[in-house]
Amino acid sequence: MAVYTFVDDAFERYIPKSALRKQEVVEAKEVKQMQMDTLADAMSAILNAERTGKKTVTVKPASKMIANVLRTAQRAGYLGELEFIENHRGGMFEIQLLGRINKCGVIKPRFPVKKDHFEDEERKYLPARGFGMLILTTPEGVMTHEDAKEKAIGGRLLAYIY
Repeated sequence: MAVYTFVDDAFERYIPKSALRKQEVVEAKEVKQMQMDTLADAMSAILNAERTGKKTVTVKPASKMIANVLRTAQRAGYLGELEFIENHRGGMFEIQLLGRINKCGVIKPRFPVKKDHFEDEERKYLPARGFGMLILTTPEGVMTHEDAKEKAIGGRLLAYIY
């Protein structure tokens, strides 16, 4: 496994500082990872904060999809107050945690579910019948699987919370 560092703004293999002349040593810059799935990052940040017992968590960057999923979880009683903070870098959400989440995550790939097949997906992702919820996107917006059953519409699975 190769370790890389920035030396004089050139990306080179790691060379021990003792091997470099003092003029060549420049402070190493940290390489940031790209965010590939912001919803997954948000759900894992919420789960990590819940497990460590924090009262609030900041999720960034913000998006309409994340906002809709968080509002759905808030209506179901899993999250407290949500606050959007504009920072001119995509924004962020400040979320009040209530300590009611045992586990949450995203469902990848976003499987399509027909209106009659929610029970199969409940068995896959939720620990018991009537415990927790699946969040899905439908033509009528983001909602829980219970709401989709009542309206008799299908959609694509986004996340689960229990």
